[in-house]
Amino acid sequence: MRIIGKNGEDVLNTWMTKRPIGYLGIVTTSAPNQFGILGPHTGLGHNSVIFMVECQVNYTCQIIEEMMLQDARVFELKKSTEDEEMKLLDIQMKKMVWGNLDSTCGSWYANSRGINTTIWPWSCVNYWWRTRKPDFTKFHFLETLQNNNFIVI
Repeated sequence: MRIIGKNGEDVLNTWMTKRPIGYLGIVTTSAPNQFGILGPHTGLGHNSVIFMVECQVNYTCQIIEEMMLQDARVFELKKSTEDEEMKLLDIQMKKMVWGNLDSTCGSWYANSRGINTTIWPWSCVNYWWRTRKPDFTKFHFLETLQNNNFIVI
């Protein structure tokens, strides 16, 4: 599968060569109008992922509804939102046994570079709370996306 994002970026290739990034495992700045299910950092080692999927679908539907209300053809996650989320994830992951690679425990969730991009490091209640109602100030809602190879159909 290929996901071609802004400026012709092959999103999955970037994720494989660098690191999967995004916001709540649902959206990424690299690919406007693209929603993911069980994206980076939304796997669980302590609960059912069905709960995560339900939260993600609910969140996605609310963003689509907001696009319709604003008569927008494009939604785009703000880069500052994604950067802040990744910083928080890194800080929290270092506190966890499966993300603290300085420990002698190790982690099967870590990739070849020693980064855990699989597990959600907080509780499922925390995920539900953060996804129950999108903060629309974290997005740009646009009529079109200019100067890109990205096409809205």
